[in-house]
Amino acid sequence: MGYNQTMFGFAPYGRYWRDMRKLVMVELLSNHRLELLKHVRDTETSLLMKDFYEKSSRNGGQVVVEMKQRLAEMATNITVRMISGKRYFSADAKGNQEAKRLCT
Repeated sequence: MGYNQTMFGFAPYGRYWRDMRKLVMVELLSNHRLELLKHVRDTETSLLMKDFYEKSSRNGGQVVVEMKQRLAEMATNITVRMISGKRYFSADAKGNQEAKRLCT
């Protein structure tokens, strides 16, 4: 992995770090961009709640859920969808080892 592909938060402080921070704040985390991508957060939250409901319906109204893992997956999906437009985790990707490694 090249220097330009590393996460800017771990880069040594200098011109590259300042430029990347500015890019992230202006392009990814601006109020306008966050408002434009609000539907991504809403959709991912709805999908998580729908999954909980379906699991509890199949199990007589009760289900045990590992919230730390599920919330980490949801946060990862939101982040990846905001950047690339695609989900990282999905209901049919239960065997996705790379995705599991990312959130543990």
